[in-house]
Amino acid sequence: MSTLAYGLFLVILFNIAYSADPTVPCSAITATDGTKYDLTALANHGEIKANDEKSEWTYTVTICKNQLPCVQSNDPTVCTSPGSGYCQNGLKTNTLIYCIGVVDSASILAKPGGAGVELTYKSPRGGRIGKVTVNCDQGGDFISKTVAISPQVVTGYTFTFSSCSACPGGGGSGCHDTTGELSGGSIFLIIVFSLLFVYVVSVSIFNYVKNDARTPMEILPHVSFWKSVPGLVQDGVSFVISKIRSIGQ
Repeated sequence: MSTLAYGLFLVILFNIAYSADPTVPCSAITATDGTKYDLTALANHGEIKANDEKSEWTYTVTICKNQLPCVQSNDPTVCTSPGSGYCQNGLKTNTLIYCIGVVDSASILAKPGGAGVELTYKSPRGGRIGKVTVNCDQGGDFISKTVAISPQVVTGYTFTFSSCSACPGGGGSGCHDTTGELSGGSIFLIIVFSLLFVYVVSVSIFNYVKNDARTPMEILPHVSFWKSVPGLVQDGVSFVISKIRSIGQ
């Protein structure tokens, strides 16, 4: 066996031996006092990000999963199988990327009294260690108060945030991930513009088929009314202003 082939064989063997499970079970984490946590919702949320205090680095973590594409600058083979759970990216120098580590089920510590959960991420090659503390925020937001600290030594990375989902039992029915959900205002606008679209299309087709309309001004619905709207609005504003002025006199 050639030296190159032997080296490749050792790299593959090392990655197989030290690769972490991409998804760590975290639906039933129990503290020493019997408090049970369910971090499934946080695991399904995906990436959680925070910049350090000097805005020199941004840190990305995933809860109970090691699936971050985090190709380390000085050693691309670290955390490539299956991925990273805690990644450090340079904000000023985008080429600087470090894999802080991966997490496994043995590295998840449930705090007693419903305080939250602590996860320890370790580099498969040794050296870097990061701790992610998720504090219980009963009745609070799904994710809030994210804080990342760049340490003086590579074994002291810390990432902290609060979540209602880090409370016993997953935070209850009132705690859910709102990422990607539409607000009430967005839903209202979608309904308004959808009705407006149906109105324009349906009346235009009616005018074209029944009224033999052919020009745009003939096809579009109620053109004369819509032309008068700006004037009506101006009259309404003027009326309101005159009433306000009369009250102040």
